[in-house]
Amino acid sequence: MIKIDKKYYPKVFDLYEKCGQEFLLISCVILNTQEGSIWADDYINPTNAFVVNKFGFCYEFGMPHDRDFEEFVTNLAFKDSELKNKYLLWYMPSESRIKMLDNCPTEMVRRRERIQFEFNKDIYKQISYPLRSLPDGFKTENLNTGNIDKTSVFNLNIRERFWLSYEDFLKNGYGFCVFDENGNAVSICYTACVSKAKTEIDVATLEGYRGKNFASYVVKSFIDYSLSISITPHWDCFDYNTPSINIAEKLGFNRKNKYPFYSINRDKLR
Repeated sequence: MIKIDKKYYPKVFDLYEKCGQEFLLISCVILNTQEGSIWADDYINPTNAFVVNKFGFCYEFGMPHDRDFEEFVTNLAFKDSELKNKYLLWYMPSESRIKMLDNCPTEMVRRRERIQFEFNKDIYKQISYPLRSLPDGFKTENLNTGNIDKTSVFNLNIRERFWLSYEDFLKNGYGFCVFDENGNAVSICYTACVSKAKTEIDVATLEGYRGKNFASYVVKSFIDYSLSISITPHWDCFDYNTPSINIAEKLGFNRKNKYPFYSINRDKLR
């Protein structure tokens, strides 16, 4: 089992595509557009791979029931100091991996369910209507060097979680934000990543402004801009996040599938 050099990432992407499940944050690591690491059983003809992005989102894929590779990933994720992430956020583990994770103490491993949505452009065109106007003095702006520092109020850690820096984000991603009459950011929608003309949406609204249509307004601005540059938005959220589900379905996203998602506190495992 080996850590893969970036020049061999295309071989891993071939395997990833055959698996038929797509998580854009994982795609971006394999396409070398965002930072992360990949381990596999072979450089040239990998049959199993484990991908971890820099924030800890990870995905294991390939031939099922390969005990040697499963044991290697277990040691890497739960014991090996080579993996520096304090937390792992594990997309859709295999059935055998789920059995192992479900037997871990709950203070170390937490299971939740997420829903993947698929954007339907035709439905969006049919339901796309002018939303209620923003209150007087409020405005929507695209994120730029002049206003991006104001987004720190959302505690999103854009620079650490998804991108290398604000400069990296503004060069390779985009987003929109609603500002109040005093120029304070109240709601944001931005690219967590961009992969082959697809983008993963991330949305946040300050608590005092929720339920007042700000999120729908900023997401619609984001979608309209995405379509204008031929990028398809993707939506993914926890199954208990009713406001997020409602916005997604309101703006043309259909439920695609539901999958298990595990949060692993590696500090608790040591």
